[in-house]
Amino acid sequence: MDESSWISEALAMKSVEDESTLEDLMMTEFEISHLLSTDQYSDTFSVKKSLQIDDERENDLDDFTQVRDFLVQLLEEQCEINNWKAFVPGVHDKSSMFYSPTKQRISMYDYISRIIRLLDVSVSSYIAAAEYLRRLVTKYPDLFISHFNVHRLFITALQLGIKYAEDVPYNTQSMMKVGGLSSMKEICTLEKYMLHLLDYKLYISSDIFNHTMQLIKSC
Repeated sequence: MDESSWISEALAMKSVEDESTLEDLMMTEFEISHLLSTDQYSDTFSVKKSLQIDDERENDLDDFTQVRDFLVQLLEEQCEINNWKAFVPGVHDKSSMFYSPTKQRISMYDYISRIIRLLDVSVSSYIAAAEYLRRLVTKYPDLFISHFNVHRLFITALQLGIKYAEDVPYNTQSMMKVGGLSSMKEICTLEKYMLHLLDYKLYISSDIFNHTMQLIKSC
């Protein structure tokens, strides 16, 4: 399938999904717990790898509270900065697959808190997600983070971060349900397009990891 075909399919899927909000599509925490506890999905998120961040330093964080606070502050600041110019691109704009027609009801604080509670992934994955979003907005000034796209951008960047940072495979269906996306095909398409925007370069140096860790600790 060529690029124009899978992008067209993604935009068509999103037009249907936009009839509901991400919050409407999210499974309850009980349903997620059951999904992750079944044999089919057992141990999907059970093994962590910290890359350049050793376990002792990672354990210094207060139950991921600082991670959540850092990410919420970072993303909300971007949304506020860009609020005056926020708009939803037309369907022919490839980046529109990240957008919702209206601001989502669930706040980033609640959204990230939910993800941290339900997915057993390392701090490294969240640091990687933040770095990938930084690279995106630096390389593509017109793809600014706003209340219309922040949820999809974050869950997609986190999926890439998990692929880069974790030892074991993750289950796309679980990520879809936790993040409130409409289908596995949608999140795979978002991932593919973000990889394309990042030129398939996911490597993050130890200096960036360690610097971001210090920023998180200061929150």
